[in-house]
Amino acid sequence: MLVVVDRVVCFVVVMILSTSMTKSQSILIDKEDIPPQEINNLLQGRKYTPTYRHIKGTQYLTENWKVGSVLYMDRLYEEIPIWYDVYNDEVILLDWQGYGYGFIKMVKQHIQEFSFDGRKFVNPTHGAYKYYSLGSNFLELMIDDQITYLVKRKKELREIDNKYDFVSRDQKVIVKDGIAYEINKKKSLLQVAGPSHKKQVSSYIKKNIDRMSKATEIEWSQVILYYNNLLQSNQIN
Repeated sequence: MLVVVDRVVCFVVVMILSTSMTKSQSILIDKEDIPPQEINNLLQGRKYTPTYRHIKGTQYLTENWKVGSVLYMDRLYEEIPIWYDVYNDEVILLDWQGYGYGFIKMVKQHIQEFSFDGRKFVNPTHGAYKYYSLGSNFLELMIDDQITYLVKRKKELREIDNKYDFVSRDQKVIVKDGIAYEINKKKSLLQVAGPSHKKQVSSYIKKNIDRMSKATEIEWSQVILYYNNLLQSNQIN
């Protein structure tokens, strides 16, 4: 009986969270500044209802809409208003041309990549990425060189004392020699570096980063760039 009650309570909580959504969303971009264009393919998606209410934090990657580009079914759409819902791993299109859709959840499997503010996200089920077993979530491409460095942006709902908030649970991935490795900790990064570069990478970390467990995204990228340059130097030599 208790199991049944717990399931009912969980169901009610989920329903409250999924139905408690804002009726409107502040849009801090000037739609008139975005050029009109033909976007028939992008309108295949379903209507999207925006954010959860009464939850601390945000399910989105950025605070507001961004004007960016989307490679969709081999066609590049540029200068369109998009928003990345990390929690649901969905790319949302703002109907700035007044078709009456409001917000549109684009069909995920047709999105090959999207970008804004100099940031690029790839769909790991497309192109060369599909051979690395990287899952289906979009990945931010941080470095694309001798090493490919990607970050899977993730948001999770955390419950404490009957209050909910969104927390980030990003996952870092390196693709080296056709194999993908998760490198969320210093230890895993050094394992990828292997005997030939482990000491050099470890020495770089000691000299430049106080605590790798609290390293910023910039610091992580600097370490991986250093390792990338070591690999390139070996090739030249």
